[in-house]
Amino acid sequence: KRNYSFLGFIGVIVEPLLITLIYLIILKLIRTNIDFGLNTILFFSTGILIFSFFTSILNRSANAIEANKNLFYYKKVKPIDTVIARSFIEISLLIIVYSLILLIVFYINNEIILENLPRLLLVFSLVTIISFSVGLIAIILIEKFEYLRNLIPLLSRPLFFTSGVIFSINIVPYEFRKFLLWNPLLHAIEIARNSLDNEYLLNEQISISYLFYTTLIIFWVAIFNYMKNERYLLRK
Repeated sequence: KRNYSFLGFIGVIVEPLLITLIYLIILKLIRTNIDFGLNTILFFSTGILIFSFFTSILNRSANAIEANKNLFYYKKVKPIDTVIARSFIEISLLIIVYSLILLIVFYINNEIILENLPRLLLVFSLVTIISFSVGLIAIILIEKFEYLRNLIPLLSRPLFFTSGVIFSINIVPYEFRKFLLWNPLLHAIEIARNSLDNEYLLNEQISISYLFYTTLIIFWVAIFNYMKNERYLLRK
């Protein structure tokens, strides 16, 4: 069991690195020299890591009640505790993997690319709260509407292509851009990239205020609905 746990931990760390490597290989094969305004490794890994972090909490929250039902025999353990624990684990892994990638880039380029650490940490904090909140909402919806259990993982696919994971919002035509800008994950990823390197052009429509207030709204909606439904979840 320890070996499986260790391999699982290594897998979580290696997966985003492999995905980033695949995109780099694809760019090399098609001989495309795109100027992202940011180190290519950091460009892709930032989007991939933040998106993977969000979807991991969402998908695991979808099965939190079923996977941890024995724990709820203890009155002190509540459904919200499982989402808090998962969020803590995931943000710890995100920081570890991101630090590893920064070290790899430092080894390759012999320079530290990190312009604004406080703002980067703020973005990670806000994404953590969003992920926790959406995960909490997912628990309630799935326990009320069982068919959503299989639909939630499917929703991550279109979300991948609307969150700026592998592209910059600057290359999106204006008529489509206005729809994508509703997505707070897009704002988080773009701000994180700009926090690494000021040379990365931050679109004027990308706003940390929007990210902050959206996070606040989603958080309070999640907490309000959870408080109304906690007894229902425990009975289930």
